[in-house]
Amino acid sequence: MFLVGSEMTSSSVEWALTELLRHPEAMDKVKIEISIVGPNRKSEESDIDSFPYMQALIKESLHLHPPAPFLIPRETIHHTKFMVYDIPKGTQFLVNSWAIGRDPECWDDPISFLPERFLGSKVDVKGQHYELNSVCCWKKDMRCLAFRPSHDVFCSGIVASRIRMGAS
Repeated sequence: MFLVGSEMTSSSVEWALTELLRHPEAMDKVKIEISIVGPNRKSEESDIDSFPYMQALIKESLHLHPPAPFLIPRETIHHTKFMVYDIPKGTQFLVNSWAIGRDPECWDDPISFLPERFLGSKVDVKGQHYELNSVCCWKKDMRCLAFRPSHDVFCSGIVASRIRMGAS
């Protein structure tokens, strides 16, 4: 388990650095932000709020290159109806972070590296911000119920993001 966690972290850092190398203008913005701390001391955790572009860059890197394409499965605790779907108790759901990050219905220009899309945004990887996630489910005789048929290959959907955005 320790190796899995460290691999995900190193993979995320590697992707962020790769994107910085691919986009020198982003690298310049990060350098300017970091220089605010000054040359006489190292950056500390308390400086994080002073680095909004770096935070946006990290979110954008995770948006394009999630450390795990599917998050930990969840299971419904009671029968529910969502849109036209009856979802039985005990149905397992997967969150597909890779597919939702490439969904043009949720993101403008989803495949481009644009850290600016997160500047001033409340979207975060903590809490219930499902904009970064996609959902699919299965139950005994259901192969894979994808809530968006165009994404059947990835067994994905945008159920949670639609709930949060008020769509139904």
